[in-house]
Amino acid sequence: MSIGEIVTMDDLNTFGIDSVKIISTHETNGSGEPIYKIVFTQTYYEDFTTFVAE
Repeated sequence: MSIGEIVTMDDLNTFGIDSVKIISTHETNGSGEPIYKIVFTQTYYEDFTTFVAE
């Protein structure tokens, strides 16, 4: 995978990733659009509330 590439569920399953967390960086790009950070993780549904709280 590379920056800007579309990621499918099949791609995530291939790498054993079942959760995606999107975090605001509280910054904007040159056009004033917000910048977000995407974090991929392996977690179980039962652990999801802990993952969200990070």
